[in-house]
Amino acid sequence: MRALLVILMLPFGISDEDCVEFVSLIPASEVAKEFGKSELWVLSNYQVNLWGKPPSSGYRGRKVGEMISGSNARLIEKRGNDYLVISPKDKSKGWISNIQVKSIVTLNPKTFKSCNKTSQKQGRWCC
Repeated sequence: MRALLVILMLPFGISDEDCVEFVSLIPASEVAKEFGKSELWVLSNYQVNLWGKPPSSGYRGRKVGEMISGSNARLIEKRGNDYLVISPKDKSKGWISNIQVKSIVTLNPKTFKSCNKTSQKQGRWCC
């Protein structure tokens, strides 16, 4: 009965998968300023590594994937200052530190359109 109520409360054609959280990495422009390089250099040479274990655990395990600066990755789990994500670049699943994260955004996973909710890393909602 509870599942039926949830279905009836959702607008027609909308499911609970229509808006999910994504980690939005720091954009190439900010990384370029920090490194004293151009955005083109950052996009060509700088990758964010995904790790087999949470980076703050002290042992991050082996590298399991990569992401491009400024990209959005599907958020699977948050553990302390670390995020388990799926890379849009190579579809790998791994951990990144919040140091690389600009914000948490809510997007439709099929269209990647914004659901008009943005979360700062501290978990406060804005917009």
